Amino acid sequence: MGDYTRRLAAAVARQDIPVEIVATHDTEVKITQECELQEGEERIPCLRIAFRDSGAREKALRYRIPKKEEIWSFQFSGFYAYHPKGWPYTFHSQIARHLKNKPLHIMCHEIGLNPYAAMPLKRKILGILQRKEFLRFLRQSTPLLIHTHTPYYRSWLENLGWEASLLQLFGNIPRFPSNGWTVQQLNVEQKKGEVGWVVGVFGTVHPDWNPLPFFDRILPILESRRIHLILTFIGRSGSHLPQCVTQLQNAYGDRLSTVVLGEQPPKRIADFFSILRFGLSTNGWGLNAKSGTVAAMLDHGVPVVVLQNTLYASYGEVREGLIREESFFSDLEKARVAVAKQGPCLQLVADQFLEDLREAAAKPLTPKRRL
Repeated sequence: MGDYTRRLAAAVARQDIPVEIVATHDTEVKITQECELQEGEERIPCLRIAFRDSGAREKALRYRIPKKEEIWSFQFSGFYAYHPKGWPYTFHSQIARHLKNKPLHIMCHEIGLNPYAAMPLKRKILGILQRKEFLRFLRQSTPLLIHTHTPYYRSWLENLGWEASLLQLFGNIPRFPSNGWTVQQLNVEQKKGEVGWVVGVFGTVHPDWNPLPFFDRILPILESRRIHLILTFIGRSGSHLPQCVTQLQNAYGDRLSTVVLGEQPPKRIADFFSILRFGLSTNGWGLNAKSGTVAAMLDHGVPVVVLQNTLYASYGEVREGLIREESFFSDLEKARVAVAKQGPCLQLVADQFLEDLREAAAKPLTPKRRL
């Protein structure tokens, strides 16, 4: 969410609109500090409040923020961003109290744990409490405008009486003039006469993902066409990656090449996207709408195959360029290759963000009903 906020703030600043950032729970600093963040050519004033500095947080909410008449955009990312156990039961009431009757925008990156998923009872209860707390925060603060990235969250909010607008997520990797990579640079051995297809998982590998069903199905199809599949992992892949790689190597040996690139500079990642045949998402279908890594691949014109289709599947299409697994294999067996258009650039999303705020300012948001 930090990358998203910085890039959006810079895009707004490029339109000569004054903007600043207040990081209310910054885990990267030990002491609260004022600074400027460099994002491209823009320098954004920022107050970074240390995670445990409750005094500075209260001071900022009480004195600094309410005295400004500009619109404040609260980038809400879920309760774990504000409390290690996921339950900051006083913070949201603080915000609502100090910003009531002020122009407040809320971006719902996350609302709370999904209590209907297969999870321990304790986490289900926490998810229910988190969502109740979020609704209480909405009632107390009466925001000017609510945005969310996902049709699932919009539907959930509207069913409870709150209007919400979709604001499409932009990727966390800017577009650069590409120098390009080649398959040869991955140092993968191929049999004579084979063609290499590079596919990629960018970002965290979901801990519940079982990779074998997908590769059991795709490898025989590609082998019959003399195509060697090269699976690459790039970025912060998470704790499930070593188990996943070992599982793949034990199951397929040299039939499938696996390459772990790890964290790379944004320019290097953009270059890497240029050789991807397609990307893979290990998240549930609806959750891809709030994934910056999936958005980054789509922004660079890389189609993304979603390998877990069931979660939130009833909430419709999420974004052009996402492909359900069954649709992908149907096209693959017909020898068709998926092609994605480049997604909307950051500036287009920023323009929509500002336009929605201008329209909402003329008519403050009120819920359709109170529950």
